[in-house]
Amino acid sequence: MKKSIFILLVIVFVTGLRNNVFAQNYIKQIDSIYSDILSEERSFYIHLPKKTDKIYPVLYLLDGRSNFDAVLAITKHLKRHGQIPEMIIIGIHNTNRTLDLTPSAMQVSRQGQPIPKGTNGGGENFTNFLKEELIPYIEKTYPASSHRTLIGHSLGGLLAINTLIHTSDLFNNYIAIDPSLWWDNTKLLKETNAILAHKDFKNQSLYLAVANTLRDDMTFDRVEKDTTNATSHIRAILDFTKTLTKETCNELRFNWKYYKNENHGSIPFAAEYDGLKSVFSWYNFNINDEFRKPIATPKYLINYIENHYTKASEYFGYTVKPKESFINQLGYRFLDPSNSDNMAKSFAFFDLNIKNYPKSANVYDSMADYYEKQNDLVSALKFASKAFEINKNTLYKTRVESLKKQIN
Repeated sequence: MKKSIFILLVIVFVTGLRNNVFAQNYIKQIDSIYSDILSEERSFYIHLPKKTDKIYPVLYLLDGRSNFDAVLAITKHLKRHGQIPEMIIIGIHNTNRTLDLTPSAMQVSRQGQPIPKGTNGGGENFTNFLKEELIPYIEKTYPASSHRTLIGHSLGGLLAINTLIHTSDLFNNYIAIDPSLWWDNTKLLKETNAILAHKDFKNQSLYLAVANTLRDDMTFDRVEKDTTNATSHIRAILDFTKTLTKETCNELRFNWKYYKNENHGSIPFAAEYDGLKSVFSWYNFNINDEFRKPIATPKYLINYIENHYTKASEYFGYTVKPKESFINQLGYRFLDPSNSDNMAKSFAFFDLNIKNYPKSANVYDSMADYYEKQNDLVSALKFASKAFEINKNTLYKTRVESLKKQIN
């Protein structure tokens, strides 16, 4: 009995610890604004990066109450592995989900039942709320850039595609998860076919995720010929993908995937993960692969890093630099006096940090470490003194005094 109680207490402790860590790493706050367009107060979750001394791209998530925690976990994982940038995340709450997320009004349901007036078809109004009120508020109040990503599932996916087609410049990236393109007798799908042929979507991305809503006796070929309500959802999505695949002149970066083992309800988590990797595929930064190349000289590696962040800056519309801590780690990774090639790489990384962060004491202190490893104490003192000049930390002062004694 005592053993069982002990095990139970351990489980409670570990669970509490894990939840506490989760809370610390996935901090979400609640904010709200009054919308003149919607004539009501609208609330939203927000997650901010720890450092707020620079601006960040913003991810806007429809159905924010139900999907927010999952998206936070996904973005944290992908960011840690260099797949996507660090972002502000906004999870938008709905007061009437169907009204908010449907761009046109239906009078009668697919089953022939009358739909009360005023309960749907408010999507354009909701989009105006995003454009005229919420986004300006976010970019004024928080360290947010104008590089934006929109994620929507089901009716949210419908609104995401409607926004791409009719207000395309509002977001840079769109992730539409099993969108309800059947809505209003596929009205949006019909509009899309006409618009896609002549509209320019340069520098914009769409990732489309398709759930398995087929009956067991159905295949893609049979769905295309089917006319029943049972296949109207996936049929509309497949028609849309076929149109987008054919229209290659509009410069839209389009990718889609069929999730055979996911249904309409289970698909969001997998699709959000894949979708973020897809729309930020250009951001993927794996320098470890470059280290293994025979041409990986210090100059080659620095050029590779600088070219990557120049490209990122062009996408984001503002200057993006490699993190000081990341480059610093690379410098110490190659700080090996027994290998002159590695020492040359170490110097190049430390020097890059000095170039990018000239007001940081740490970058000069790291370069002092490099020169100490080279037994060049005079140069080590020069950089240690610069670190102490910027930051009067006792550790820097002690190091300067120690180097002076060794030189004398």
